[in-house]
Amino acid sequence: MITTDVKMKDTLASDSLYSDVSAVKNRTVYYITTVAHVWGNRTVEQPLTVF
Repeated sequence: MITTDVKMKDTLASDSLYSDVSAVKNRTVYYITTVAHVWGNRTVEQPLTVF
């Protein structure tokens, strides 16, 4: 799971509503910085978000 909010990782981990989500269980929630635009949108930086 990818988030653009640095606090969201801790929020998801502490919220029982998301406890069954595999990304939360496996601690694979990642933070991606936002500069001029959100990387999840179709931009020239989009390849940087693909693992």
